[in-house]
Amino acid sequence: MKSSSQTVINLPVDRIDLPAWLAKLSDRDYQACSPAHRAAGIFYENGVFGSINVENVGGHLLVHHYLAEDASAQRITMRSRNTRAYVLHIAPATIEVIWKLEVEPRDSGTRCFVARSKRTYRRSWLSWRHLRCCLFSCAGMCRARRRNSPPTSPAKSRKGGSDVRRSD
Repeated sequence: MKSSSQTVINLPVDRIDLPAWLAKLSDRDYQACSPAHRAAGIFYENGVFGSINVENVGGHLLVHHYLAEDASAQRITMRSRNTRAYVLHIAPATIEVIWKLEVEPRDSGTRCFVARSKRTYRRSWLSWRHLRCCLFSCAGMCRARRRNSPPTSPAKSRKGGSDVRRSD
């Protein structure tokens, strides 16, 4: 699955450095870029720039752990080999995401900032076990709401663990 977005920026090419901009992007600025953006942070792994991004796309929570693969002043490619996608915010899946940021010439004095992403589902990205767990969890929450009581975890109760209850 692919997606892209773009905007015009009025800066000369010599004032654009995408890797430096991304490394200085604050959590607040990341969230201001899209209503889907929840949180962001940066890190360095063995000297390689990385970014952790959390977003809500199509009702699914995605947690990316990007590492820079290719970078120049006008382009940077980030890859998250093990993005955790929580389908309907419940069932975990693993996907790979490639995020490319580029500045392309438009006319004299203006550039087009382009962000592209490509998502690839890995392995059996949503196993039957995860789907079954999701369905049973949803069914338990629905039954609990009908009884107007907080949901309990039958698996934890049988093992002698403590129940987690939510107060509204």
